[in-house]
Amino acid sequence: MVTAVEVIEAVERIVEAGGGKPQLTLIDLLRNTERYNKLQSKVQRVPPPHQDLRVIEWKFVPRVGMRTLIVTASVESGTPGKPPRKCVMQFFDVEYAEDVERVRGERDWITITTETRTRVPQVVAFKKIDAGKSPVQVRCSCEDFYFRFAWYLKQKGSLYGRTPRPYHRKTTTRPSVNIHHIPAMCKHLWNLARALVSAGVVMGIAFGGAVGVGGARGGQVVTGAETLLRILRRAMGEE
Repeated sequence: MVTAVEVIEAVERIVEAGGGKPQLTLIDLLRNTERYNKLQSKVQRVPPPHQDLRVIEWKFVPRVGMRTLIVTASVESGTPGKPPRKCVMQFFDVEYAEDVERVRGERDWITITTETRTRVPQVVAFKKIDAGKSPVQVRCSCEDFYFRFAWYLKQKGSLYGRTPRPYHRKTTTRPSVNIHHIPAMCKHLWNLARALVSAGVVMGIAFGGAVGVGGARGGQVVTGAETLLRILRRAMGEE
């Protein structure tokens, strides 16, 4: 008969298989993006990451038990006739307040109202995210992200979501779109990062100017494996 401990260990392996904690921070990704553009531009024209794009709307998904914060956003494409791109950033090691009222209004804390899975409003407070310390996973729906960065971000555990199929070049007459295999960000993620800094959610990065952002909404999302793991641990008195 399978014991509860064995079930927990199995679920932990499932959660870990989903990516585990990423190796890169937002500052790492920004530096990599600058490095990518400097090196790649020597062999081909690359999309400018500093193109000003508007964040149309965003949503915060706090996962208090997992100490993570997911930010989903719709970002202007930057290409005439193209629809907005869907971006995701998941920050790890986020510090949540046990007593929201105690930190409300304090300079280093952000208070947001979210909805639980039963659509019950919930007030959550978290400490501003340090861009140089909090590991992060990212994803964008644009082609540049898929072809240039997704596979290499996966190698560092910094790709949010499912693993993409490795990109196989159809021609060798042109240089690779990422010669040095640098895990970096597309222009849409770059603008989302700037918007988060402008809004005071992320600290430790200096961006010039400000980015307009629509209203923020919240929700509570936890994967099935993570939910089961937490239930089992609670039943055994480990939480």
